[in-house]
Amino acid sequence: MKSIDSLLNEVLQFDNQPFYKLQKLKGRECKFKNFILRILRIQGSPGAYPASIFEVEVPYKESGFPLEYLVPECKKIGLEDFITRQFKEGIDKFAKQNRGADGSGSIWTISIGQKILKRNNVIITPERIKVRFIFSFPSKKKNAGILDAQQTVEMLNNEIPNIVNFSLFFANYDERTKDNLDRQIETSAAQEAIRDYLKKHNLIVFIADGSVLPRASGVDDRPLESNSVIPFKAPDSMSVTIETNTSLGKITGMAIKEGVTVITGGGFHGKSTLLSAIAHGVFNHIPGDGREFVITRDDAVLIRAEDGRSIKCVDISPFIKCLPYKKSTTNFSTNNASGSTSQAANMIEFYQAGSRLFLFDEDTCATNFMLRDELAKKIITDEKEPIRPFYNVIRTLWEKYKISSILVIGGLGAFFKKADNIISLYNYKVEDITHKVREKLGTDFDSDEDIVLPRPNNRFIEKENFNPAFIHKIKNKRVNIRIKPLRENWKRIEYGMDKIILDSLVHLVEEPQSLAVGFIILLIKKIMDCESNFELTHLVNKACSFIKEKGLDILEYEYKGLLSMPRKYEIIAAINRMQSLKVNCNKSLK
Repeated sequence: MKSIDSLLNEVLQFDNQPFYKLQKLKGRECKFKNFILRILRIQGSPGAYPASIFEVEVPYKESGFPLEYLVPECKKIGLEDFITRQFKEGIDKFAKQNRGADGSGSIWTISIGQKILKRNNVIITPERIKVRFIFSFPSKKKNAGILDAQQTVEMLNNEIPNIVNFSLFFANYDERTKDNLDRQIETSAAQEAIRDYLKKHNLIVFIADGSVLPRASGVDDRPLESNSVIPFKAPDSMSVTIETNTSLGKITGMAIKEGVTVITGGGFHGKSTLLSAIAHGVFNHIPGDGREFVITRDDAVLIRAEDGRSIKCVDISPFIKCLPYKKSTTNFSTNNASGSTSQAANMIEFYQAGSRLFLFDEDTCATNFMLRDELAKKIITDEKEPIRPFYNVIRTLWEKYKISSILVIGGLGAFFKKADNIISLYNYKVEDITHKVREKLGTDFDSDEDIVLPRPNNRFIEKENFNPAFIHKIKNKRVNIRIKPLRENWKRIEYGMDKIILDSLVHLVEEPQSLAVGFIILLIKKIMDCESNFELTHLVNKACSFIKEKGLDILEYEYKGLLSMPRKYEIIAAINRMQSLKVNCNKSLK
């Protein structure tokens, strides 16, 4: 292993040399005073993104972090997340940045938000801590293609050691930082305790008193900072207190039971904000987020209309009986779905993936899919309407299939007749109005139709067509795989010649998740080479099991340290939106 002085001398030899010569540094490993530095990847040109990838390693014992932060897993993930944020703070504090041409001469780490996810930029074991980050070699400002070795030495010899000492050694944390870390560890443990409580008591959502639900803006997920913000307060009839067995003690808030829940109220009074908080409650949040104790069962999915999406071989007949020109709905495919067919497909696909908690916002649903009023029935008779509205079967879905629903309703008041719980919001204040509504509408639920959903695990991928590198129809050439989020929208993945549009997936919350989705699809292709069962959910579950056991590093991605783990529902949803996908139902294709 080289010393740092040896590495610096080698770098100086590349001064005023073109960037391609830096490839000789790939794989270098050198010993600093209290950590090891590895060069995992070298950029091909200045200003390239994501540039070069470096890794630093510190023995866990020498880092000084308490061993109890590693067990259970939720605490370890909380520690990894905290170190990520501390490393970013160290970069902001010590790195000069943009010291070369085209933005080169900079240090970055993974881009994250308010959620705590499993990522591969920080990997902690009882033996060591590894941190991966992006290092952009600086070029001469007057000659962008030439290395500035003096500036590179400054970054290696001063900035990186300062950042590492600031973020990876517990003894260097000031008391405030230590308190914040301890709070994050304890909060992570408390969040998991609440999740366990939900499972044991047949609950689907918990929202703690004092939670701050509004966000800074539609593109800023940080909490809204305003004197006018009204903290959440549970209505007495829905209030529970949960013992977290942490230093945070007992936490009181609103619990929502399984079944059908309607959230209603006037416009701009917080209905969609509440549903958004519930949707994102499947993830743990950092302390101080305001939503850190909004906890939702982890199989929750948002169901919405998605005009134009690709659908392949989905049985939507439970909701749409037939289509013009006798087009089948038992094996429905289209590259340009309507609002109603897309919403029906979304429900069936997520049901088959294992979700039993559906979230709906009236504003993003297809109205004709949700409900037909009496006047519509008189004008368009049942025999002329192929759509079976969701309203007609919502209770059957719960009572027969145990699919719970939470709906934001403003104008479709008929759903009050189907709800177990009805919550009203006025100026962000929550009231349980279930009994008030029942007094007016009666205690009996409106009758439902029966419905038969297609069985899970009945959609099989055609192996020969599931290929990320395929023949271009026009040029007759093989197209190499290029998995990357598009720069203009990281929820649109370029995958070979496919552009997978994931705009509707609210549970993709950071770009590294989208990137991971693309490489998990490639992993699934490799799994299919060793499998005889090509059922979609089975393949995704197997891929997730491999990643859980081996980590995200098993994905074939040259830029190590830039991935975060998506849920299986978003992986399945991405595959379902592939234009090139070919699926068969009810049989395995070998």
